[in-house]
Amino acid sequence: MTSCPCNHGAEPAGEARGDSCVGGSSQSSRRGFFHACFAMMAGIAGLVVAFPIFSFMRLPKRINTAKSIEVPLADLKEDQAVFFEREGVQIVVIYTNQEPKAFDAGCTHLGCLVSWDQNQHVFHCPCHGAIFDDQGTAVKGPVNMPLKKVKFEIAKGVLVIA
Repeated sequence: MTSCPCNHGAEPAGEARGDSCVGGSSQSSRRGFFHACFAMMAGIAGLVVAFPIFSFMRLPKRINTAKSIEVPLADLKEDQAVFFEREGVQIVVIYTNQEPKAFDAGCTHLGCLVSWDQNQHVFHCPCHGAIFDDQGTAVKGPVNMPLKKVKFEIAKGVLVIA
Protein backbone atom coordinates (compact mmCIF):
# COMPACT_ATOMS: atom_id res chain seq x y z
CA MET A 1 0.00 0.00 0.00
CA THR A 2 1.23 3.46 -0.85
CA SER A 3 0.32 6.76 0.69
CA CYS A 4 -1.54 9.44 -1.23
CA PRO A 5 0.49 12.17 -2.93
CA CYS A 6 -0.37 14.78 -0.30
CA ASN A 7 1.66 12.71 2.17
CA HIS A 8 -0.69 12.80 5.13
CA GLY A 9 -1.13 9.04 5.44
CA ALA A 10 -4.39 8.43 3.57
CA GLU A 11 -4.64 5.41 1.28
CA PRO A 12 -4.75 5.91 -2.51
CA ALA A 13 -8.08 6.01 -4.40
CA GLY A 14 -9.98 2.73 -4.42
CA GLU A 15 -8.62 1.59 -1.06
CA ALA A 16 -10.38 1.85 2.30
CA ARG A 17 -9.67 5.54 2.98
CA GLY A 18 -8.84 6.75 -0.50
CA ASP A 19 -12.01 8.79 -0.99
CA SER A 20 -10.95 11.25 1.72
CA CYS A 21 -7.88 12.38 -0.23
CA VAL A 22 -8.05 13.99 -3.61
CA GLY A 23 -4.66 15.61 -3.76
CA GLY A 24 -5.13 16.98 -0.23
CA SER A 25 -7.90 19.31 -1.35
CA SER A 26 -10.30 18.63 1.53
CA GLN A 27 -7.75 19.66 4.15
CA SER A 28 -6.52 22.69 2.23
CA SER A 29 -10.01 23.86 1.29
CA ARG A 30 -11.10 23.66 4.94
CA ARG A 31 -7.98 25.57 5.99
CA GLY A 32 -8.57 28.14 3.25
CA PHE A 33 -12.17 28.56 4.36
CA PHE A 34 -11.11 29.23 7.95
CA HIS A 35 -8.42 31.68 6.77
CA ALA A 36 -11.00 33.53 4.68
CA CYS A 37 -13.45 33.65 7.61
CA PHE A 38 -10.75 34.95 9.93
CA ALA A 39 -9.68 37.61 7.41
CA MET A 40 -13.29 38.73 6.95
CA MET A 41 -13.88 38.96 10.72
CA ALA A 42 -10.62 40.88 11.18
CA GLY A 43 -11.65 43.29 8.42
CA ILE A 44 -15.06 43.88 9.98
CA ALA A 45 -13.47 44.40 13.40
CA GLY A 46 -11.05 46.89 11.85
CA LEU A 47 -13.92 48.87 10.33
CA VAL A 48 -15.80 48.87 13.64
CA VAL A 49 -12.72 50.28 15.40
CA ALA A 50 -11.80 52.75 12.63
CA PHE A 51 -15.25 54.29 12.13
CA PRO A 52 -15.39 56.24 15.42
CA ILE A 53 -11.80 57.38 14.99
CA PHE A 54 -12.27 58.76 11.50
CA SER A 55 -15.73 60.18 12.20
CA PHE A 56 -14.02 62.93 14.23
CA MET A 57 -12.41 64.21 11.03
CA ARG A 58 -15.75 65.21 9.55
CA LEU A 59 -16.88 68.80 9.72
CA PRO A 60 -19.47 69.67 12.35
CA LYS A 61 -23.07 69.88 11.17
CA ARG A 62 -23.37 73.70 11.17
CA ILE A 63 -21.84 74.57 7.84
CA ASN A 64 -22.33 77.48 5.47
CA THR A 65 -20.89 76.88 1.98
CA ALA A 66 -21.22 80.43 0.62
CA LYS A 67 -18.41 82.25 -1.20
CA SER A 68 -18.47 85.03 1.36
CA ILE A 69 -19.49 84.45 4.93
CA GLU A 70 -21.48 86.96 6.95
CA VAL A 71 -22.15 86.37 10.62
CA PRO A 72 -23.93 88.90 12.82
CA LEU A 73 -21.78 89.46 15.92
CA ALA A 74 -24.93 89.09 18.02
CA ASP A 75 -25.15 85.45 16.82
CA LEU A 76 -21.67 84.62 18.12
CA LYS A 77 -21.72 83.30 21.66
CA GLU A 78 -18.78 83.70 24.03
CA ASP A 79 -16.34 80.74 23.96
CA GLN A 80 -18.22 78.88 21.23
CA ALA A 81 -17.07 78.00 17.73
CA VAL A 82 -18.95 78.14 14.45
CA PHE A 83 -17.66 76.17 11.46
CA PHE A 84 -18.08 77.14 7.80
CA GLU A 85 -16.86 75.98 4.43
CA ARG A 86 -15.85 78.53 1.82
CA GLU A 87 -14.57 77.43 -1.58
CA GLY A 88 -13.38 74.08 -0.21
CA VAL A 89 -11.67 75.56 2.87
CA GLN A 90 -13.03 74.77 6.31
CA ILE A 91 -13.11 77.85 8.53
CA VAL A 92 -13.76 78.12 12.25
CA VAL A 93 -14.83 81.36 13.93
CA ILE A 94 -14.49 81.65 17.70
CA TYR A 95 -15.58 84.49 19.93
CA THR A 96 -13.42 84.84 23.04
CA ASN A 97 -12.93 87.83 25.33
CA GLN A 98 -15.49 89.82 23.31
CA GLU A 99 -13.30 89.41 20.22
CA PRO A 100 -13.94 87.26 17.13
CA LYS A 101 -11.13 85.23 15.57
CA ALA A 102 -11.21 83.18 12.36
CA PHE A 103 -8.88 80.33 11.39
CA ASP A 104 -8.49 77.68 8.74
CA ALA A 105 -9.87 74.64 10.61
CA GLY A 106 -7.29 72.29 9.08
CA CYS A 107 -4.47 71.26 11.40
CA THR A 108 -1.12 72.44 10.04
CA HIS A 109 0.37 68.97 10.64
CA LEU A 110 -1.70 66.79 8.26
CA GLY A 111 -4.82 68.85 7.58
CA CYS A 112 -7.23 67.03 9.91
CA LEU A 113 -10.12 69.17 11.13
CA VAL A 114 -9.60 70.63 14.57
CA SER A 115 -12.34 70.86 17.17
CA TRP A 116 -12.84 73.64 19.72
CA ASP A 117 -12.83 72.88 23.46
CA GLN A 118 -14.73 75.80 24.95
CA ASN A 119 -13.87 74.82 28.54
CA GLN A 120 -10.10 74.83 28.01
CA HIS A 121 -10.12 77.49 25.24
CA VAL A 122 -8.03 75.33 22.91
CA PHE A 123 -8.34 73.60 19.56
CA HIS A 124 -7.71 69.84 19.49
CA CYS A 125 -6.59 67.85 16.47
CA PRO A 126 -8.08 64.33 16.67
CA CYS A 127 -5.43 62.79 14.41
CA HIS A 128 -2.22 63.20 16.41
CA GLY A 129 -3.20 65.09 19.56
CA ALA A 130 -1.99 68.53 18.54
CA ILE A 131 -3.31 71.43 20.63
CA PHE A 132 -3.60 75.09 19.60
CA ASP A 133 -4.53 77.97 21.90
CA ASP A 134 -7.27 80.51 21.15
CA GLN A 135 -4.77 82.59 19.15
CA GLY A 136 -4.06 79.60 16.87
CA THR A 137 -0.56 79.09 18.31
CA ALA A 138 0.67 75.48 18.47
CA VAL A 139 0.94 74.44 22.12
CA LYS A 140 1.41 70.66 22.00
CA GLY A 141 1.89 67.79 19.58
CA PRO A 142 3.83 67.05 16.43
CA VAL A 143 2.86 70.37 14.88
CA ASN A 144 5.12 73.42 15.02
CA MET A 145 3.15 75.88 12.87
CA PRO A 146 0.13 77.90 14.07
CA LEU A 147 -3.33 77.61 12.58
CA LYS A 148 -3.64 79.82 9.53
CA LYS A 149 -5.56 83.01 10.35
CA VAL A 150 -8.43 83.97 8.06
CA LYS A 151 -8.90 87.67 7.38
CA PHE A 152 -12.26 89.24 8.09
CA GLU A 153 -13.90 92.64 8.45
CA ILE A 154 -16.56 93.87 10.80
CA ALA A 155 -19.10 96.15 9.15
CA LYS A 156 -22.30 97.33 10.85
CA GLY A 157 -22.14 94.60 13.48
CA VAL A 158 -21.54 91.80 10.96
CA LEU A 159 -18.38 89.73 10.64
CA VAL A 160 -17.60 89.31 6.92
CA ILE A 161 -15.14 86.81 5.48
CA ALA A 162 -14.75 87.54 1.77
